[in-house]
Amino acid sequence: MNGQGTSSLVNSALASYHCIVDGQIESVAELETWLTDRSASDKAYQDIASSVYPLIASNKAQLLEARHTHLWSYSPASSPWGTITWARTSTATISVTGLGNEPHKRFELHANSDSDINSIEKFVSLLASAFDNLAAAEGHIARLAQLMDGMETSAISGSPAETVHNHIQQLGQYNEAKDIAQQLIGLIADNRGVPVGSLYQDEQYGVGPND
Repeated sequence: MNGQGTSSLVNSALASYHCIVDGQIESVAELETWLTDRSASDKAYQDIASSVYPLIASNKAQLLEARHTHLWSYSPASSPWGTITWARTSTATISVTGLGNEPHKRFELHANSDSDINSIEKFVSLLASAFDNLAAAEGHIARLAQLMDGMETSAISGSPAETVHNHIQQLGQYNEAKDIAQQLIGLIADNRGVPVGSLYQDEQYGVGPND
């Protein structure tokens, strides 16, 4: 395989990377919209929403930067999406921690009825699931960024043997990038509550139903 074939792999992987980062940006924006809608309809959630908004704004800015540079240093230990925990502290109160930039701050959500307490638990559960999915997705995106950097900076010499070796190496990186992209699409679908197949139909993330 010549340098042109390798360049095609790099371009294809980079296009998928850009689409995946765009998908993550959309997922974060959808979380923001969901919080805004819930806090507007129920004042019990306003403090939680206000705590998460700065985190969302900072995260979107980081993702936009990562999209343009595809250089992003990330580790689970430094993930902004903490682990949300909650528990009933009384028959009508749920205590929540792990939110925003103050993960140890405790939020108290008070219910007026049994149906309200169940609704609050569902809200917190969905929020915790969204945080977990976003954290997992960003870990994958960081790995994709590393792969993009390795694929673009790999030197292709005029030696046929080295050209073949580099192409095989980049093909492996491309296949790993493709696998990660498919995992990310699954996380995006989970966050949006839609079938995974629906995100493959128009190839909006650079991966089609036959990939």
